[in-house]
Amino acid sequence: MTSPATQLRDVVVTNEQTRATWRARSGSIRDGCIVIPRSKSATEGEPRQTFTITAKDGAQRTRSFTGVVIAQMSGKEIVFR
Repeated sequence: MTSPATQLRDVVVTNEQTRATWRARSGSIRDGCIVIPRSKSATEGEPRQTFTITAKDGAQRTRSFTGVVIAQMSGKEIVFR
């Protein structure tokens, strides 16, 4: 069974350098990384840029992760650590 703390919803990603933001309906925490589905509205950052991710977890708690960087991007998802 998946822990509610690893399921994210109402995700907001903010580029800390440009202040550009985008949203995703859902995301998850896998192997210590935040994984968000990639969408057309997702803006990409430079490798050295950092992001703040805010979301609600499965237990309805607001979670905030600051200073994360893009670890990997694919056609389907963006992985932050």
